Amino acid sequence: LEGLLGAPSFPKIYSSWFGDKMSADMRACISAGLRSGLAAMEVRTQAVPNLDEAKFGTPTNERFQIECARNLGLSSGPVKASGQSNDAGLQKSVKRFDGNYMLVKRDPIAYANIEWARRIAPAFGARSKVWVLLAEGRVDTAACSKLPKNFVVRPLDSKNIDIGARGARLV
Repeated sequence: LEGLLGAPSFPKIYSSWFGDKMSADMRACISAGLRSGLAAMEVRTQAVPNLDEAKFGTPTNERFQIECARNLGLSSGPVKASGQSNDAGLQKSVKRFDGNYMLVKRDPIAYANIEWARRIAPAFGARSKVWVLLAEGRVDTAACSKLPKNFVVRPLDSKNIDIGARGARLV
């Protein structure tokens, strides 16, 4: 039977973090909740694929970090450094990362949470101020050129949080 079906393969459980399928489903759920009159709802997912390995860094996590950096307007991702060789004179395949990408690399969960908020924010409408409160990590959003203008990112313990304002949404 194995010869007929080919070699077994592992399911691609982390592929939904890439592209727009999972965030489109989240936006649809949020929109439906808002239409039905819900004022508070919770939509949850792991911020990064394979959360247990986020700090260690798997190839899948690195790929998602690169996507986050690109989507937030921080970086275009790594470039291959050319002309580098090791002690034996063999050419090495080395990736070089810019400083803005390294922000995401150092704090992948905080930047991934901002990226998820960016992805689902359209469900709230363009007039709502979207507050993204981070329980961990300190992020510098000054370089995030693709964040919507109605976004406010703050640490959870920040003193200047006004989520009680009319039209404010907490993400």
